[in-house]
Parts: sequence; C-alpha cells; structure tokens
Amino acid sequence: MPEKRSAKIDLSKPPRIVSAGRSTHGDRPVERYVLDEIWCLHWYRYRFTLEIDGRPHRVGSGTVSLLRPGLRLVYRYPRAGCRHQFCLFTLPGGGVAPAKWSAHYPVLTDGSALSPEFFRLFDRVVDERVSRPSRAKAALWEMLWELTDAGHAEGAAAQGPAEVTALQIRTRLNEPLRVADLAEEVGLSHNQLTRLFRARYGQTVVGYLQEQRMATAERMLCETRLPMKMIAAAIGLDAQQFNKAVRRGLGASPTAVRERGRGGELSDRRGA
Repeated sequence: MPEKRSAKIDLSKPPRIVSAGRSTHGDRPVERYVLDEIWCLHWYRYRFTLEIDGRPHRVGSGTVSLLRPGLRLVYRYPRAGCRHQFCLFTLPGGGVAPAKWSAHYPVLTDGSALSPEFFRLFDRVVDERVSRPSRAKAALWEMLWELTDAGHAEGAAAQGPAEVTALQIRTRLNEPLRVADLAEEVGLSHNQLTRLFRARYGQTVVGYLQEQRMATAERMLCETRLPMKMIAAAIGLDAQQFNKAVRRGLGASPTAVRERGRGGELSDRRGA
C-alpha cells in the first residue's frame, strides 16, 4: 500500500518542465537513478519494488509518486513492458528548504485518491509540452496543487483494486482496454476482479467501460464539433465500432445524438 505523506512545497511560482512522456521499462530488470535538482512525478501502470535511499517500497499499479531531488532510486521491474507516465521538473529555489525534505518526501499515493482531472492534466503535460509549453506548465502547476493537498494522501488507504480499476478505465478510455490486463495490473485474476468490481459498482468491468465510453461520447458529440473519427479514437474505438456502440448505447446514430444535443435534449447519461 502506498505511504500516506503530506507534501508542503513552495508552489507560489510555476514549475519548469525539463522532460515529460510515456515510457516502457523492464528490459533491464534493475535501473538506478540520482537526479540532482530535478523533481520526479510518475504514474505507474504496474506493480514493482522501488528502493528510495536504500529503503524498499512496494508500489502498486495506479500509484502516483512525487520524488524530491537528490534521492537514490532503484527500480526493480517484474517483467518487460512496464508502462508509466512521467514529468521531470524544477521549482524556483528548489521548492522547499533541504532540511524539510525528509519530513515530507517521498510522496507515494494511490491514484484513486486523485480526481480524473488530475490525469487529464497529466496527459496535457505530456502531449503539449513542446507544442504549447505554457499550457503544459499551467497543467503541471495545477496537478502539483492537487497532489500536495494532504487530504488526498490521507484518503489513499481507503481505495482498493476495484476503485483503482475504475480510475484506470476513466482515464484510459482511448486505449484498447482488456479486463485481463486490468486485473493483472492490480494483481488479481480476471474472476477475482470481476467479483470485487460487481460488489463495489453493481456491474461488470465491461459494463462500466461501456457506460463510461458512452457518457464521454455523448458529451463530446453534444458539446464539441470534433469529427466523429476523433471522438471514436478518444474512447478507444474505430469508426465502425463507434457507430455501432453509439446506436446500441445511446439509441441513435452519432449524427442524431449530436443534433439532439444541440437541441438541448441530452439524455440522463450526460451526468454519468
């Protein structure tokens, strides 16, 4: 279980992004890093052991970490193909006085304790760092304010595999999600995750995924002018799958749903 830590850093001025992206690791089972003057923000999609200054931490899938500069980090990967999202950044003046770092860092928190908006902002940081650097910087700044709010860290321990999986679905709709892969990421079998998920949400993982896809599709159809292909890609479907899914889930073609939305007649699913 991730540790509960509150973080108090100086966010009166915006961070400066050094690098950001999505990486796949594990070809080398062990990797070691020391990054002086650079803060590390990660979102992990796998379970592994992270040694921080010689102390091992069991990190679960869905964990978000904020690591201060100068730490000795040893990543021990369970397999190849381990995916995570990262942002390396600096803060004016270092962010906090070095004497205070040991009291607050590292921060390891379950991503389920954070809002879906946090992960949308994380995608913006990665996708717009080069093309729109000011927007990416603003997105990271907002993320850090949320992450360093002690209330989120305190709520992390209450989250379990079902909640982690629900968060993964909401924030990764554009990916070809499979229940077996989601179960592996939280260390459960397909059947175990299905039972826990049904008990928590009253439906299957597949049903929840379809519900979230349709809610997002309806919002995008009714509230944007994006082409159908872009909306389909945003929820992880091709054009043909998208057309069938919308007809089945929303009771009309994508074009009809868009026209209905412009007329102000949104279904109850909009608030889902």
